[in-house]
Amino acid sequence: PTVNQALDLRYNGFPFDKTDYLDGFDFWVYNDGSTSFPINVQLFSTNSGTIAGNDLLVYADAHKWTHFLLEWAFLGTITQIGKISIKLGQSQAESLYFDEIKLVHCADMHSIASGNWNQATTWSCGRIPISTDNITISGGNVVTIPTGVSATLNFLQLMGTLNVQTGGTFDINNY
Repeated sequence: PTVNQALDLRYNGFPFDKTDYLDGFDFWVYNDGSTSFPINVQLFSTNSGTIAGNDLLVYADAHKWTHFLLEWAFLGTITQIGKISIKLGQSQAESLYFDEIKLVHCADMHSIASGNWNQATTWSCGRIPISTDNITISGGNVVTIPTGVSATLNFLQLMGTLNVQTGGTFDINNY
């Protein structure tokens, strides 16, 4: 990549309200270069025009995947986002690879009551966990994966009890 090349992320041509994704956005980047690589992140209130938030400079470490979870507060106070631009801060002969770029509704979830896995009222984010979520089952809570329900998640911290009924499935990516 060369300096000022950018990866522009747009939401169906219309701005979205950042309150729908309270915890910002996150992504992974792999830098196959020999030095850290500066990346400038910018928010725009429309799909074109001038920057509407703060510039945020982050660095992709050399020869490894680097994870970024960027909260909206780091990027300014706008409420409607039309474009997120990830701009390269210098020329580099090597390549950058991006993966798992997503808006984050709730970064980490924990159980707020005993209940079934597939009930939104069991969880702090008010929704059923998905495969990229980091989950904590809080102390004193019993969470049940009922028959016929498949639970897949990224990471589990077990402080309470997880009960998998016969015919229910549980798959964890990291432990």
